[in-house]
Amino acid sequence: AEMLVNLGIPWVIVGHSERRLILNEANE
Repeated sequence: AEMLVNLGIPWVIVGHSERRLILNEANE
């Protein structure tokens, strides 16, 4: 998740599926 932010990629536009993966990683 942090990598996406560092790269400056608009994760918001990437898609909800990507956000789900980030949320899952955050939960773990």
